[in-house]
Amino acid sequence: MSRAYHVYVAQYERCVSPHHWEICIRTRIETNAAGKMTESYGSIFHVQGHTNAWGFQRLDNVHWSNDSYRGKLQIGFAKANEIDAMEKVMRAVPCPNAENANDSWNCQNWVFEAIGDLQRAGFEIKCPPSFTALVNEMENARVAWDAGATSD
Repeated sequence: MSRAYHVYVAQYERCVSPHHWEICIRTRIETNAAGKMTESYGSIFHVQGHTNAWGFQRLDNVHWSNDSYRGKLQIGFAKANEIDAMEKVMRAVPCPNAENANDSWNCQNWVFEAIGDLQRAGFEIKCPPSFTALVNEMENARVAWDAGATSD
């Protein structure tokens, strides 16, 4: 039986609005001598770019909590043997390009579309009912992170 990993939407502060969002699958946790979690590592899936040039990227064994990190929202679970299939679903989410540029589309739209596609594909993912609902949940995660009420 494959081990289940936690799946999150993580967010990062940037010098411009809005926050950068990405989908993270936590595959490894480091703990201290007392058994308290100190670091999380995993695979991240996101898009980077601008109005007419977006590109999908997967990075593995990444420690995603850094100085710009502003909290996360757990959206489900993934088995180790599902990660590549999940990537295939996420990679298929259409991104604007030179032929269909969209000034209002960004990484947050991609995350919402990707988690909806993952849920519809049968993965153990819970997509909020609307983009606005996800934005509100991510704002709550940011407020909790900034207040010190949550940790990685």
